[in-house]
Amino acid sequence: MRGFYYTNRGKVRSENEDRILIKGEEVIVSDGVNEPVYFENRASLFLVADGMGGTKEGKEAVDLLIDGFVRYDFCDEEELKAVLENVVKELEKKGIDGGSVFSLVKIDSSKALVANAGDCRVYKKKSDYLIRLSKDHSLVEELIDAGMIDVYEAFRHPKSNIVTSSIMPFRDFKLFFKTTDMKEGDIFLICSDGVWGEIDIDEFDEIFSASDLESINKALFESLMQKELSDNLSYILFEVKK
Repeated sequence: MRGFYYTNRGKVRSENEDRILIKGEEVIVSDGVNEPVYFENRASLFLVADGMGGTKEGKEAVDLLIDGFVRYDFCDEEELKAVLENVVKELEKKGIDGGSVFSLVKIDSSKALVANAGDCRVYKKKSDYLIRLSKDHSLVEELIDAGMIDVYEAFRHPKSNIVTSSIMPFRDFKLFFKTTDMKEGDIFLICSDGVWGEIDIDEFDEIFSASDLESINKALFESLMQKELSDNLSYILFEVKK
């Protein structure tokens, strides 16, 4: 696999509660970089997490989530739920009054396992545009499902920050999980809402109309740097190389 990762506090927030995990022959965990970092390794797990509940609580919660994925592996939905349930127990045991949302892609032979809880997202390049593979757990997503608003109206909706599932103490969580085909050359984007909340659908498609990974990363980063960036922002952009 090869790709780029970026995580930063943005232009308004004082600290970064986002985390990135790339797990393979080496483990990369990052809580802040100034520009996209290139990587090339035999990674099998790519994860973006976003802390919730205030700066201290959010950072502690997201660090525990990352630690859970560093320590434990999973091969299917039930095993993933077990990893997350262990994280919830640790949050409760340590008295951490915060939580985390996340999205991930796990590479398994010719398949990719996609999962999320909350509003971090997973996208895949399809020809010269982008498709979303994940499913937000949010009030806005429920409004879309109910036919009350469309995806264009959802962009910058005043209640877009309300999530309906997260990994928190003393609460159940909803998990989205799916398996998708994967082949050499496929390009995936995993990101927090600090990224997708800044870039509308048409601009995303324009960015991903580029044919190579480097051009996509350059266009994505340059677009973000022109935005308000009122939230922390993180992404992993990677290409399947076997």
